[in-house]
Amino acid sequence: MTTMKTIKFILFSIFCLLLFMPKANAQKKSDSTYLFEVFSKEQAKADIDAIVKNVEDIHPNPYAYTPEKEIKEYANAIKNKLKDSINRIEFYRLVVPLIVRYGDGHIQCDFFNVQNKYIEYCCYHNFRMFPFMIIEHNGKPYVKRSIFDDLSIKPEDEIKSINNIPVNTILETCCHYLTGESNYPKISKIYSNAFLQYLAFVYNFHDSFNISYISQSDNKEYNITVPGACLNDFIEANKKYAPKWEVYTKKPIISQEDVFDFSMITSKPIGYLNFYSFALDLDKKTEKQVEGKVDTIFCKLKKEGIKNLIIDIRENDGGEDYCTELLMNYLTDKKWNWGGPAEMKYSEQQKKIYSQLFIKKGFHPFFKLSHTYKEFFKPANGSIRRVDDEKIKYRVRKSKFNGNVYVLTGAKTFSSAVTFAAICKCYGVATLIGRETGGVMQGFTSTIPVILPQTKMRISVSSRKVKNACGDNYKLGLTPDITVVPEIKDILDGKDSALKYTIDLIDKNSNH
Repeated sequence: MTTMKTIKFILFSIFCLLLFMPKANAQKKSDSTYLFEVFSKEQAKADIDAIVKNVEDIHPNPYAYTPEKEIKEYANAIKNKLKDSINRIEFYRLVVPLIVRYGDGHIQCDFFNVQNKYIEYCCYHNFRMFPFMIIEHNGKPYVKRSIFDDLSIKPEDEIKSINNIPVNTILETCCHYLTGESNYPKISKIYSNAFLQYLAFVYNFHDSFNISYISQSDNKEYNITVPGACLNDFIEANKKYAPKWEVYTKKPIISQEDVFDFSMITSKPIGYLNFYSFALDLDKKTEKQVEGKVDTIFCKLKKEGIKNLIIDIRENDGGEDYCTELLMNYLTDKKWNWGGPAEMKYSEQQKKIYSQLFIKKGFHPFFKLSHTYKEFFKPANGSIRRVDDEKIKYRVRKSKFNGNVYVLTGAKTFSSAVTFAAICKCYGVATLIGRETGGVMQGFTSTIPVILPQTKMRISVSSRKVKNACGDNYKLGLTPDITVVPEIKDILDGKDSALKYTIDLIDKNSNH
């Protein structure tokens, strides 16, 4: 069967075997040309200024998290560091921290695309990289596994420094390359997205590594110099890697590609809906398909008398609010709302994107006479207006679920997935279990994409201010009703602590 942990292993294998695998020489030459394309100082300055201007034009409150003076002083400091010419890698190393400094998780750029291309380049040229997989526990890094078998450093050992730089300093620096409102989800992402990528891109660490670590066997600190691992080392290590993961669910019964899987917990009458993305292309065909599959899930739950349902959104970084509305039709007959009223800032960039969207949707030729046109296109650029959410379609389905609902959340739960979790908690629809969400309860969303004129860096900027249900009660992320933090041994033993806790809780409640 395919558990989420198995999927993660498959993805990691693909990461090593496919993403890193040398492609055709022509493609590699193309990637190399892209990565090391050179821009003049004037071009780089122009794009730095364009970042600041676009954020000011589009964002409802561009300096909500960081004062304007600090942003502009930082931008000027970057411009003063520029040499006569700069390649794309150097440009991203300098400029991404400026974008992150705004503090809004929805102000982003295509950093990961460039970083991945750079890692491919390193592997193609046999650069040696950090030879350990890392796990995080209470913000600290521990060895999960080593690419080499004959090293003194072992799983569960805590890493203290790399190349004489304290690991806390390394983490703080790497966090400057991930957008978000707090460091908690950033640290989780750095470890789960392969620590070696950040060490290679941000620090340009290659060849060998001097590591200080605390051994879990005797709690003493040691120092070791280890060789870096090349592509073939990763491939050979993966061939021998046989992860031991506990299996909690049966084979998926109903699936929507790249969106959700539904299965049953092994040997128990508990439904498990892993809704790992709300990102959908909302055309009528897709909507009808998704609605049909979701309805089939809840019909099965009702027909078989299933009284407990787990909805897992720990890997869900958001997408369409449509998914929330669809699920709520089956989970409750209560009247609920999205939260506080949204405020939208109007800009030339925003109107251009909305115009393209409405053309794609095939609006009628007299569209300019409609209420939608007046709402989205008539207001002056720079103005901020309250935008009423679309009327919620309260449709209590015949197959409405009348049992207990448990929603699993974590550091990778963002955006509209947080909205869903907030509504579930605020209106008493479900019990939330896991960890604080990475996405915040009050913030900004509805991003507008922009391509910078010189370097063609792709950025996106929030255009709306939003507040989730019960958002006044939370400074940053949504905290679950029951917090479950996995122990290091559980992670190494392949135990899903939050899911196991939820299953045990259901068993306990069922026996009372």
